[in-house]
Amino acid sequence: MLQIGDKMPAFSVADEQGRVVTDKDLLGKKTVIYFYPKDSTPGSYSRLLWYGSHCSGMQALAHT
Repeated sequence: MLQIGDKMPAFSVADEQGRVVTDKDLLGKKTVIYFYPKDSTPGSYSRLLWYGSHCSGMQALAHT
């Protein structure tokens, strides 16, 4: 399991528009990667709500 401050492992994934994004595309950028257990489970929705409620704080950090 990754911990805060760990280096990001190599990955390749399609974004919401089908474009492939890799770990190399994010080098040098402040990045938050959000994972959830599975669609339509109690944990997925509550974690998404938590994430959404903390986005403004993360956006402020991005500008520092």
